[in-house]
Amino acid sequence: MKDKEIILDLNHLASENKLNEMTIFSLYGSVFKMILKHVLGIKSPAMEFRAKIKGTPYQINSFANTIHKEKKYINAIKKYGLDDPNTLNSKSKLDKAVSLFQKETGIKWPFR
Repeated sequence: MKDKEIILDLNHLASENKLNEMTIFSLYGSVFKMILKHVLGIKSPAMEFRAKIKGTPYQINSFANTIHKEKKYINAIKKYGLDDPNTLNSKSKLDKAVSLFQKETGIKWPFR
């Protein structure tokens, strides 16, 4: 099967987000979900893809940092449970990363 290419343009999403919120949230939420599953190692034949993230260097770094924090939080939940201090610390770091991502891009983080 030939790889599919997904292009996630953060600048385009930020401008489109204001015009048609439901369509964009649905579309980019699905793309983010696929990327996060890939990062977590959840793979299936239907998920073979290459992703390109476009935006300013700060937007791209913020996106990568937030995906990384999301992964760490999910792994902490699996390992320690919801009420463990390690998980709560990971959640706090994720919340800060999400806040910075939303501030930089003007895009609402889809996993809330």
